[in-house]
Amino acid sequence: GKAILKVTHSSEKSYETLNAITKWQVALQKQVREVVPVIPADNGQLSVKLSNKDGYFTSVLYPIAPGELFIKQNWNPDVVVKVGALTGKLHHASQKIEIAEFGRHLPVWHEMVYDQFIQHLPVNESELLHRFMTILNDIKNLPVSKETYGIIHNDILLGNLSMNNNRLTIYDFDDTCISWY
Repeated sequence: GKAILKVTHSSEKSYETLNAITKWQVALQKQVREVVPVIPADNGQLSVKLSNKDGYFTSVLYPIAPGELFIKQNWNPDVVVKVGALTGKLHHASQKIEIAEFGRHLPVWHEMVYDQFIQHLPVNESELLHRFMTILNDIKNLPVSKETYGIIHNDILLGNLSMNNNRLTIYDFDDTCISWY
């Protein structure tokens, strides 16, 4: 059948990170049928590492999600409710998966946000930096427990959902990280 081969260079994400994401996705898919499955390689590997002169590529294979990709015109209140319900299912299922099993290779949301912000902040914007750090520190001080904090998809948007017979499928787990539900 038809499938999607996702290939990522090591300059974007490490094999260890992508493999941890893929393992989490497989664990999640066992609990949430709306998660697109991973097709393992012939040797059983979920992620395959291919070296080149400038590093390496990591590849992961998925079946094409059934149904139609979303377009802006299909976004309506019913879909918003379905996406919210799916997000809740993902977070509930994720609570049952031990972070320690995958977490050491996954990025942490507030560290990613900090790195992205600092990268684009002009040098002379000290007041903006102060405000940002105040907000970020407030977020970092939110309660952390198994019920409130764990592994999240972090990219639930129209382009990562398909609809088939009124059923959603979610895919593209590349931005998975550890954060608050």
